[in-house]
Amino acid sequence: MMELRAVLARLLSRYEFHVVGDGEPQHHPTKITTSPMDLFMTVQKRTSLPDADTPIATDAGGANDNYTVEHPALHPLTHTVSADKLPRTFVVYGSNMGTSEDYATQITGQLRRMGFADITLLPLDDWDFASMQSADGRRSLVVAITSTYNGMPPDNARNFAKLLDQGTRTDILKDVDFALFGCGNSLWHTFLKFPRHLYQRLNELGATPLTEFTAGDSNDDLDDEFMKWSLQVGMIVTGHYNSSVDAYIDIVTDKSLPYSLKYVDNSPAAPFRLSLENASVKVNCELQDVERSGRSTRHIEITLDDTSDISYTTGDHLNIYPVNAPGVVREVSAILELELDEIFELEQVSDASRFAHSAAAVIHGHACTVADALQYVCDWKEAPSRELVVALSETSGNGHAYDLLRKAAEDVNILGKQSAGWSGFTAQNRTVLDVVRTYAPLVRQIPFATLLHFVSAMDPRRYSIASCQSVVGNEVHISAAIVNDTVDGRSYGGLATEYLASLELGACVSVSHLPAQEAFHLPPSSDVPVVFVGAGTGVAPFRGFLQEMKLAGIGGATMYFGCRNPKYDYLYKDELEQYVQDGTLSRLQTAFSRVGDERKYVQNHVSQDGAKIWSHLQNSGRIYVCGSADKLGKSMTAAMIRIFEEHGGLSADEASTYLSDLISDGRYAQDIW
Repeated sequence: MMELRAVLARLLSRYEFHVVGDGEPQHHPTKITTSPMDLFMTVQKRTSLPDADTPIATDAGGANDNYTVEHPALHPLTHTVSADKLPRTFVVYGSNMGTSEDYATQITGQLRRMGFADITLLPLDDWDFASMQSADGRRSLVVAITSTYNGMPPDNARNFAKLLDQGTRTDILKDVDFALFGCGNSLWHTFLKFPRHLYQRLNELGATPLTEFTAGDSNDDLDDEFMKWSLQVGMIVTGHYNSSVDAYIDIVTDKSLPYSLKYVDNSPAAPFRLSLENASVKVNCELQDVERSGRSTRHIEITLDDTSDISYTTGDHLNIYPVNAPGVVREVSAILELELDEIFELEQVSDASRFAHSAAAVIHGHACTVADALQYVCDWKEAPSRELVVALSETSGNGHAYDLLRKAAEDVNILGKQSAGWSGFTAQNRTVLDVVRTYAPLVRQIPFATLLHFVSAMDPRRYSIASCQSVVGNEVHISAAIVNDTVDGRSYGGLATEYLASLELGACVSVSHLPAQEAFHLPPSSDVPVVFVGAGTGVAPFRGFLQEMKLAGIGGATMYFGCRNPKYDYLYKDELEQYVQDGTLSRLQTAFSRVGDERKYVQNHVSQDGAKIWSHLQNSGRIYVCGSADKLGKSMTAAMIRIFEEHGGLSADEASTYLSDLISDGRYAQDIW
């Protein structure tokens, strides 16, 4: 679809199209898409273009009426301006998990290829927006891409956000044009809060928006929305600054691949890792009765090496760098007919890549063995990308599976990832590994460098830290729910959890520290009452909080904890009950969803205690929630809003606003995934 739009843009920029006749075109009554019938047009070479700032107005009458189009003002076609006449460009991003940064890297490359040579890529915290006024009359272009992290600015945009709200001059950005793309997940109550606020503030400070506020939803098809937006931005800046139309069209229609591969001599290559090993496993034990529950949760204690230099605060996160199972590595190498000990290098032959975090992009610039690439870099458990499927559909194949592949490639390009063809394909091919297995003859037809380009490098997996460093010293504890789904007879283990479950005592691992949002730490004052709400492994950060509170001699916390059955998945049961005995917890309310006829969850108990919860908040108390966004996070949001309505006398809108204010003030803190 993106290529089709680009071709259409090229045609419209070069030719004028005029409908023959005065009647309104009639459309096919049964086709799903808008398909005109008996439509005839004349075509002539274009000599002028519409002014980009003038809207097109239409006044369509009935079926037998003539209709008119109010044409916008036209301006003559001019030659493309030189690079030094294009604006200074800043691509700025706010990103915690890497998606916004990846998108920012992509659009920086696109703009650079369009001739925007004076371009800077940087996080929002490093952007000095107060110095954007022009001294030479030359305007600046700002392209911003950012997310919201649990209602707050991303970590690398926090300082910027404070300065942004302090600015009062309405002309400080008068020499700036901007476009903004927001990334978010609609399961969160604070969906797109910071991107919307940023768009509003840039307007208020005098910047000129080139597009309306645009965003994507990771709960739907974020990549597709970003691609549409990036194409729109490219075409808008082309018209606005008179940069090269053809340069941008060439970018989005370019199917050349950015890397070529060469094998080098068999001299030893340094081990290639995304992160060096800096810790070892001390304890790896089961927390559930697996035979009765059918599930597994591991308690893992990791000893940090002196080289790790990790110092964490209770409530923070630990990144685990997963490793593919040896069996998967052997299987993929056999399918690709590659020798594991062969050493290769990747040479960049084009800057056409849209994948800043591909396995190829990460390996580029290093000598790497096939074994290291397959085991330590490539994410074989990720969902297949549209680009990989399209590339395979252009190889030679036959049979039902190949027909399914081609249908998926056609549908995803035209109708997106919600199309029947793509949905049917991914139902049978959930992972890249599935695709490699099912389409082995086709995969062997594409170069190894191409496969590395279309497969992502493994991201570290984030886990809530379940310990207090002042208590456990140079250790860090985590709780990991082991993912092991079975679909159509095939087992799908989680990339990181399958790896963690396999770790033996003494095994070396790669970890890094990720601070939690500022609000998800214990209050500075011990006088502030706290309530903890968690289900399953959502108990993890609260285990650390309770360790810290006991060490400091602080008591009186309330905790709501949920699981299925106390007989087989009551995580840390003995520890939690001991905290009740010593007064660290004044109340422990459990919810067992598989006991008795009525299923009860933690949010049900919170709702029943609505009056106490409302009183708790009126006494400056804080509430901490940890669990899944689509279950606990969503249910707790609904429960809190009901409490505010019933016990606070607020309307639905007022209750929603009150919850948002609590989140902004750090009094309703969430660690949800």
